[in-house]
Amino acid sequence: MIYSDFNINEYVLIRVTAKGWEVFDVYYTGLGKNAKEYKEKLYTENGMHKFQLWQVMAIFGSNIGHGKELCFQPEITLLQK
Repeated sequence: MIYSDFNINEYVLIRVTAKGWEVFDVYYTGLGKNAKEYKEKLYTENGMHKFQLWQVMAIFGSNIGHGKELCFQPEITLLQK
């Protein structure tokens, strides 16, 4: 088996679902931030959004689990350093 190391500060591309955007909005509103402004900064292309991996865990973590509605599509692209 081959393992590859990566750091949670590295960037990933994800495709956020409608449920994910609801969770995103609640998260940033709870921080007193403008969620729409943050969304625009994260967009890359083809419907993908760029996050650091720790952000994905912080924003969506408690909403991810067996039987829960997907916050983002299961395919994640890890960006190379």
